[in-house]
Amino acid sequence: MRCIPDVSTSTHRGLHPREAAILGVLSVVWGASFLFIKVAVDDVGAAGVAVGRLGLATATIGGWLLLRRGPSGVRAMVRGIRPADALLFAATGSAAPFLLIAWAETRITSSLAGILNASIPLMTAGMALYLRAPGRLRGWRSAGLLLGFAGVALVAGGQLSGQPAGVAAMLVAAVGYSASAHLARRFAAIEPQAVALVQVGVGLLLALPALALDPPSTAPSGQAVAALLALGVGGTGLAYFLYYSLVSTAGPQHAVAVTYLVPVAAVIYGRVFLDEHVSASALAGMALILAGQVVTSIPSRRPLATPLPSAASIAGLPENA
Repeated sequence: MRCIPDVSTSTHRGLHPREAAILGVLSVVWGASFLFIKVAVDDVGAAGVAVGRLGLATATIGGWLLLRRGPSGVRAMVRGIRPADALLFAATGSAAPFLLIAWAETRITSSLAGILNASIPLMTAGMALYLRAPGRLRGWRSAGLLLGFAGVALVAGGQLSGQPAGVAAMLVAAVGYSASAHLARRFAAIEPQAVALVQVGVGLLLALPALALDPPSTAPSGQAVAALLALGVGGTGLAYFLYYSLVSTAGPQHAVAVTYLVPVAAVIYGRVFLDEHVSASALAGMALILAGQVVTSIPSRRPLATPLPSAASIAGLPENA
C-alpha cells in the first residue's frame, strides 16, 4: 500500500521532477476549469454544476479503482477514514467550494474568479503557521507567496469587475480549500486515490440537497453538457487524483501553489485558441508567478517536529467522534 509519508520531522524541501510535472499537468487541466464553469452555469445553475462535476468525478475515480481493485479492495482502501474526518474533509474541499465558486461565477467574471482562487496558497501558509504544521514556510521563503500573488494580479491585466457577494463567495471557497489541504495530511495511512474518492464521493452526497433546492429550469445545451463533462471527468476526477498524490509527497503548501500557475495556463489558452492579445503586464505577471513558486520551493535544512492536529480537533469535534 502506498501511504502518505510521515512528515512530522521532515524539512521544507523543493519539488522533485515528478512532482513538478504533476504540478504542470494540474495547471493545464485546472486552467480551463473556470471557463467550463462559466459555460455550464448559465444552463444548469450553480447547484447543477457542483453536483454534476462531483457525480462525474466520483464515477471517474470510483470506476477506475473498482476496475483495478474490485469492491472489496476499494472498501479496504477507505476503511481507515473516520466518518467525522470524511465529512469535514469533503465539506471544505469539494461540496462547499464547488457550490460557492459556481454561484460566484453567476456574479463575477471567470478571470476574477481565477484571481481570487489564487489566494489559496496565502491562506494555506497562514493556516500552517497558526497550526504549526509540518513543512510550513519560514522566514524569507514566505515572501514567495506574496510575489506569486502579485504576479496573479498582473496577469489579470486590470480587467476585473463583478459584485461584492461573488467576491466574498470566492474567498470563502478559498478558505475551505486551504483547510482541506491541511486536513488531507491526517490520512497518513490512506492511499491518495482513496483520499480523492472520499473527497468527491462524500462531497456529492453533501451537495445533492442543493440541487433539490435549485434544479435546472431548462434542458442544458450541448455546449453546456460538453463543458460539464470536461469539468467533471478532467478538471475534477483526473485532477483530484493527481492533486492528492502531490499533497501526499510534496505537502499542502506546494500542492496548492498550482493556483499560481492556473492564470498562466488561461493566458496561453486564450492566445492559442482564441487569438487573444497577451499584454506586457500579463507576461510580467507570469514571470512573477513562476518566480514566486521558485522561491517557495527552495529547500530548507531546518527540521520541523510539530504534528498537525486532527481534522476533528480543528472542527471542534471530540477526538473519538
